Amino acid sequence: MIGAFLASQGLLHIGYVYAISILGDLIGDTLFYGLGRSSRLSQRFLKKRYFHSEKWQFSTSLMNRFQRYPRRVLVIAKWTHAAGFMVLVTAGLLSIPFRLFISINFLASLPKAALFVAAGYFVGEAYRHIDFYIWLGSCVVFISLLIGLGFYVYRMIRLDQR
Repeated sequence: MIGAFLASQGLLHIGYVYAISILGDLIGDTLFYGLGRSSRLSQRFLKKRYFHSEKWQFSTSLMNRFQRYPRRVLVIAKWTHAAGFMVLVTAGLLSIPFRLFISINFLASLPKAALFVAAGYFVGEAYRHIDFYIWLGSCVVFISLLIGLGFYVYRMIRLDQR
């Protein structure tokens, strides 16, 4: 969005901003896919921690849907940030063919990136006015994530001691 705002000011070319937005999105998706595909740690962790408990029911359902409707699940995950990480790692764990994975993610990235670039281009001027609130919100989210990570690590350590 910031790149698109800079393009609206004539500092960057909007086409390059759009292309780099898509490329960055696909690189991140590929890294999460690779984590699930090749990481023994993630596979061991998921199998040990969740396949033998009720907590994994949502993800087991996700895995079943992946096997039946891989395109649909990838597109929905791409457009909803909440489930994105889990779906991308699960795609790697299930060894969804990379060509299918990257092509679906590319097609789903086109409208998503266009929306963010358009928002940055046309509404980016408001960034100057709300910069402090964005910074404050980012700090709150960061601190919340740190606290959540702390509770998660504490819980994992406690489960390992059992």
